[in-house]
Amino acid sequence: MKRIALAILIMTSGSLSQARTQGRFLGQQFMINIAAQGYDGSTDELPQKLFEAMNVPVQDSILGPGKTLQTPFKFLDFICANRTSGGYTCMLLIHPSKSAQLGLKTASLRVEGEMAQKLAAQFFPSSGEVFQNAEGTLEVKVTPNQFSIRFDEQGL
Repeated sequence: MKRIALAILIMTSGSLSQARTQGRFLGQQFMINIAAQGYDGSTDELPQKLFEAMNVPVQDSILGPGKTLQTPFKFLDFICANRTSGGYTCMLLIHPSKSAQLGLKTASLRVEGEMAQKLAAQFFPSSGEVFQNAEGTLEVKVTPNQFSIRFDEQGL
């Protein structure tokens, strides 16, 4: 499964390099790609911040060193990598579930309770609670009681 998600990240990271953060509805899932650098030279620190905040082991991949959140149920793929030539990049793939709302240009995921605790445990406690991209289209919130992702192409 991790290989499939990494393959998706590889295929889309080059084609989505126009914007630093881009979301795409794939019919059943919603994919959010976050790049550290846009085509115009603009930068976003969010992929590096997420990578550094993730308290999971680094794994080798085609992209370079990468980290993946572990979810007990198939509702989210969350991968960040340090591409040796392209900087940091992250891919979030939200699957249909009772916790997800998926649209053509928007997506959100919100889990609470035990599941939020399991996800929050995969982040360093001192890393912060709210992560936002420079464009204002993506927010990731990590607390022991709530884990949420909000993306809106028009802005939050």
